[in-house]
Amino acid sequence: MKSVPHGFTPATIKRFWSHVQKSNPDNCWLWSAYRDKIGYGRFAIKQECGKYKSILAHRISFTLTSGTLPENLCVLHKCDNPPCVNPNHLFLGTLQDNIDDMVAKGRQSKGLSSGSYTKPESRTYGERNGCSKLTNEQITEMRERYIKGNVTQKLLGTEYGVDQSLISYIVNWKRWPHIP
Repeated sequence: MKSVPHGFTPATIKRFWSHVQKSNPDNCWLWSAYRDKIGYGRFAIKQECGKYKSILAHRISFTLTSGTLPENLCVLHKCDNPPCVNPNHLFLGTLQDNIDDMVAKGRQSKGLSSGSYTKPESRTYGERNGCSKLTNEQITEMRERYIKGNVTQKLLGTEYGVDQSLISYIVNWKRWPHIP
């Protein structure tokens, strides 16, 4: 009998499979719940600490059908279809195997043809970035105060809770250049 990893209660396993559109064993089984921006399915598992952890759906499918999954290995797709969770389409490989597979199938980023160049609207920067400590309004205010000359970069950094070096980048238009 296959071992079931921690957090995979019968209810969790049932919930996982309820998000899979199964067809016959030869076709892709598509993940119907949340997918990341690349198209891979994500599934939340409750951890021992009570918090939820988002895990790639194809890794969960492989784990549930094949047993535990070594942490240092990747789960690769034979079908090259990110939302597919069909265990017959999945296999284990190293990170190098995953890279070699990507290159062999022509999916690697290639300079100006990569996502940030071809789809700049998908980049999150400024206050749209969830990790940002500052708002557009604060950036404008900082620049105005600094141009007037009555405040130092160090003082601005202290006031806004960021490092002086970030203030330097901001007032010299090397960061947040999209804000007037």
